Amino acid sequence: MNRTPRAELKLRGLRVLLALLTPAMAAALGPALSRGAQEPRTTEDVLKLLEGLPNQGESWTSRLELTSAFAGIQSRATGRMAGKGTRFRLEMEMDVLGQKVPTKAIIDREGTLWMETQILGMTQVMKLASAATFAAEAAPLGSPLDNLAGPGLAQRPADMARSLAESFDLTYQGEGVIDGQKVFILKGAAKPGLLAQLEGIEEARALGLAFEGAEIAVGQADGFPRRIAILGPGAEPLIAYLYQDVRLGVEVDDAEFEYAPPPGVNVIDMNALLGGGDIEELIGEAAAAPEPQFNTQLKIGEAAPGFSTSDLAGRPLRLVDFRGKVVLVDFWATWSEPSVALRPAVIEAFQRHHSAGLEIISISLDDARTAVSAFLEARPAITWPQAFDGKAWNSEIVAAYGVEAIPFLLLIDRSGVVLATRLTAADLDAAIRRALKAD
Repeated sequence: MNRTPRAELKLRGLRVLLALLTPAMAAALGPALSRGAQEPRTTEDVLKLLEGLPNQGESWTSRLELTSAFAGIQSRATGRMAGKGTRFRLEMEMDVLGQKVPTKAIIDREGTLWMETQILGMTQVMKLASAATFAAEAAPLGSPLDNLAGPGLAQRPADMARSLAESFDLTYQGEGVIDGQKVFILKGAAKPGLLAQLEGIEEARALGLAFEGAEIAVGQADGFPRRIAILGPGAEPLIAYLYQDVRLGVEVDDAEFEYAPPPGVNVIDMNALLGGGDIEELIGEAAAAPEPQFNTQLKIGEAAPGFSTSDLAGRPLRLVDFRGKVVLVDFWATWSEPSVALRPAVIEAFQRHHSAGLEIISISLDDARTAVSAFLEARPAITWPQAFDGKAWNSEIVAAYGVEAIPFLLLIDRSGVVLATRLTAADLDAAIRRALKAD
């Protein structure tokens, strides 16, 4: 099968999406840590203690509290997770910008990952077959998701801590207490290899993700993590997972790991988006291929490619008609969670700078017009033109601008020249301000 750079970038984008769920899915480090007479002094001491743990059964449950801060968005979620062998279930409610977002992630008996999200009354379901293979071979942190493959989530106590140690220079920090349980604390900076890998993922840059370190607190009495934090600049938690009411070796009903999409809901097949075919083949090709070059034909300081398309209502939409304005061109899709996460920043930019001469043209890579219309109806603050031709990745505009991953934002000056590309939530406002002052 021929793998295109776009397929590889979709694979990388999915890795970022799963990375945010990685610690939740990989939380079952395993039970029963029997403390030796000697206190640990190093990370290796802790890992050796974990490696000596016996298996207490393949089933487990835990409550989860998640907090995150990226792309300028603060969010919090609470919920419950459970595991049984290679099966997994996470069900939680996220609070994002005051909106309640119920979310489910389920790995069923066949190893298929289902992800269901409800936003403003809309339900979105994504499906990924061979999730364990994907987790073991393609996750970006080295990775805790390795625990999804093999004999079971709760049977390999040291795997997550050791795989984190491959990506972060973890050092033993001492002991603490979380949820009434004594814990070992490990903390360290990201290794250069991880930073280089994340730099190559377009979606990570678009969201302003900067994994600079990690901290993990492991229960002394059972070997299960009580807290995992991925640290950003200044050692501030970018995303943190707190595990409470951990129960190992308990009975969990098989029905917990069964899933059927709600009637009438469109299911996004991530395997098809990755180019079809087998996940293992995609991963092998991606690993053997050279790093892709992003947007090589789009040069800062040169004229932006012109385009003529239509908006959602079928009205003509041409870039040349916006000459004399600073234009933000925004490639996105409703099925792309990084794109959706970036919407608040784009809305804020439009509201703040439209009166000064900023225009926005959003170009949807959705297949269905109804998906875009429903999304916009729930967000009345999005009032700028929305281009849609139904061709998704096969659109002539996508080809002209060399878009290989979304979200992709670029800024064009009043004379039609490209000023900036690959803008993120963190640098969007400053770039627009410079463009508006450059008259």
